[in-house]
Amino acid sequence: MKRVGVVGASGYGGAELLRILAGHPVFD
Repeated sequence: MKRVGVVGASGYGGAELLRILAGHPVFD
């Protein structure tokens, strides 16, 4: 799952995506 976050950060607004994922309860 971390890989998806890294790829998203490289392709899209990673900062925002990672921030949402970091705030997600599923994402430890």
